[in-house]
Amino acid sequence: MFRIILGLMIVMLFSGCIGTTGKRINRLEDKVSSLEQKVDSLKERQDSLDTIQIMPSAQADNSSLTQSQITIDTMTKEDIQLALKKAGFYKGAIDGKIGKETRKAIKKFQEAKGLVPDGVVGPKTKLALLKYLTK
Repeated sequence: MFRIILGLMIVMLFSGCIGTTGKRINRLEDKVSSLEQKVDSLKERQDSLDTIQIMPSAQADNSSLTQSQITIDTMTKEDIQLALKKAGFYKGAIDGKIGKETRKAIKKFQEAKGLVPDGVVGPKTKLALLKYLTK
């Protein structure tokens, strides 16, 4: 008799917990996945900010490089503006200053290319812009 009662208690215990535990695991997995996406997005954004801030136009002089030699690693702020201009998104001066109009052009370009329109020139945006410098 004791074994039967113990068996029933174990069955009842597991039947109630399995459903709840499965739902909790699914919610936890969803939350982890969401956090991973946010971390990836923040890393890409930080890389973009570091790249733009580290490479002021005076430090990265591409005047001796031909347009076919420019890479995403050597791309300057002037190159970004020139590529945006060639792509038809920027009408301002090529002065190496990433101001309000340049940011607006970057966002429009990113949107048109299916990128995150955050106004930050990260590796994906640079790669898309590079095509306009080598034409």
